[in-house]
Amino acid sequence: MEGLERVIGEVLSFPGRVVKVKDVTGGIVNEAAVYQMESRTVFVKHSKRENAFDMFQAEKVGLHLITETQCIKTPVPHKVVRNPKGGAVFLMEYLDGLEPLHSYWEKLGHQMAKLHMFNLDCIKRSKWMEGYVRQGEDPLVRKFGFSMKTFFGPNFSVPPIWTDTWQEYYVCHLIKPLFEEIGKVSAIALLGTFLYYEMLTI
Repeated sequence: MEGLERVIGEVLSFPGRVVKVKDVTGGIVNEAAVYQMESRTVFVKHSKRENAFDMFQAEKVGLHLITETQCIKTPVPHKVVRNPKGGAVFLMEYLDGLEPLHSYWEKLGHQMAKLHMFNLDCIKRSKWMEGYVRQGEDPLVRKFGFSMKTFFGPNFSVPPIWTDTWQEYYVCHLIKPLFEEIGKVSAIALLGTFLYYEMLTI
């Protein structure tokens, strides 16, 4: 058992043979494939980029949080490990039988809207229950941001930061730094500055 097969077998404590079923195409940042071990099938993302481990860890945490909302079906993330040959490997549940169908778009739109309203709905329910249930430590997220570094593509990352409004987070900590990074190698910096000041007026 060589390469990724060996890493997958060690991570899942599987002593038998790990077989690649097929490569999965469509992504431009990482490589992906489906692997099978007897009756168990897993989806594996892998990359040899230096920041692959941090990138996959952020994705794993994000998938866990989305799964907890029960708004959208997502694959269960298993584990992120470093690849001895460089980069990292991300193992997750394999969702079989998925096909891109136009009829899914309306349903996905409703699910995404529900996901974006999830935390606000939790806060509203919490306020309604304050008169009936003794409140302990507040588990709700009342700001915008994330608790760990996240990634926008392979080369741009957003540090862990919290803001009072989504506009401040989106404009000041995502769009502005992103266009500044692009501006180092492209004349698009002018367009980025224009959009930045336009967004501040929202």
